[in-house]
Amino acid sequence: GCQPGNATPTPETTAGLPNPASVYCEQVGGTLEIMKNPDGSEYGMCNFPNGTSCEEWALFRGEGCKA
Repeated sequence: GCQPGNATPTPETTAGLPNPASVYCEQVGGTLEIMKNPDGSEYGMCNFPNGTSCEEWALFRGEGCKA
């Protein structure tokens, strides 16, 4: 899979707007899983049916992660 060493923390959504990276994960057939860094910050991992996973923002930005 595609597991970055320093995942970008997922920004908090405001006014009920969905996180675009989370929405994209689901649009391409993935399932979002919220993970925690040792410092308590959160980030989203997009898990795919074929067993691969990718940090949601890396997937959203097209940084080498494929659905």
